[in-house]
Amino acid sequence: MSKKETNSTEKKKGKLKKILLIILLIIVVPIIVFFGYRFISTKISKSNSEKFNNNLNELAKERIDYVFIEINPSLVLTVKDNKVEDISCLNDDCMTIYNELNVKGKNINESIDTIYNKSKEKGFDTSKGVKLSSSDTINVEKKDYITIEYIDITKEKELLNEVKNNEDIKNVDNGSYYNKLWEELKKDSGYDNVYSCSMNDNKELECHFTNEFLNKGPKVNGDKIDYGCNSESSCERLENDMTKDVINTFKKFDIKTDKDSVIIDTMNYSYRMVDEGSSNYVNVLYRSVSESVSVPQKLCDYGYYAPSKNGKCEAENVTEYRIPLDKINLVKPSMSLVSQIVKKSSSSENIDKALEQFNKDNG
Repeated sequence: MSKKETNSTEKKKGKLKKILLIILLIIVVPIIVFFGYRFISTKISKSNSEKFNNNLNELAKERIDYVFIEINPSLVLTVKDNKVEDISCLNDDCMTIYNELNVKGKNINESIDTIYNKSKEKGFDTSKGVKLSSSDTINVEKKDYITIEYIDITKEKELLNEVKNNEDIKNVDNGSYYNKLWEELKKDSGYDNVYSCSMNDNKELECHFTNEFLNKGPKVNGDKIDYGCNSESSCERLENDMTKDVINTFKKFDIKTDKDSVIIDTMNYSYRMVDEGSSNYVNVLYRSVSESVSVPQKLCDYGYYAPSKNGKCEAENVTEYRIPLDKINLVKPSMSLVSQIVKKSSSSENIDKALEQFNKDNG
């Protein structure tokens, strides 16, 4: 091959390399930019989310909550940042030990122990343990003698009317806290899209999932469900997206979650876009509890019921809990349990019917 031909071939190879390099850059650069953007965007989003949550957690330390304690002595505490701010009696038994209850400034758990032990020391009947009531989540240690009940604002006011001393405890004002919280929430990208807030008549902030968000999912039309999606795959994508938004929203309000579950008062509720049963529910938090219930032995003996695996005459009873998302106040989700929808299985009813039939058949 001549020198001229060799040079020509090398020039063609050089041009081909340049063309291939350009093509490679055209393909690779957008990929690098795309994934680089996603990486940076994810980092920024995560950082902003952490900053937002930290701000809300700091604000929460300013909130003052009422905690009502019933043993035999009954009293009420105000709690701020998990410490007792003030104390007042709700009955005469409490008045006899009030001056000995040195709990102001102490941790709520330590304070409950102090009140319980002092009641026992003074000879009060503590066999039923300690019952705590509040309209908000109570951060207390789990103990066998402690039970927790969540009450609404109406019940809270009724209990405060029973105050025997220290009337100033009724004058808790969280107005400043709620205004600051509201201003912070308005900075969130989900505000007005996934949830929104308003101040109620009691000057307390309430935040709820928006109709705009809930209407993305299915709707009940009479006895039918309009799924809001056209295929199984699109419905699955919609449910995954809505589940993600629901879980992330609860997290923003410092409500514990576990993968795809929301934990309210130590109980796990899963989000269900559609919950089909004897009744149709959409957009609910759902949980079920199974338990064995005893069946009269004669019903098993005569074949009305088959003995369980352990040989006992019993049946399974399932209690199902549903909380509609539109009923949940994200600021105080525990209160939503007061109005939760409860649907029980018919096992107990079926046992009664079987027993009635047995009695008829056997005279």
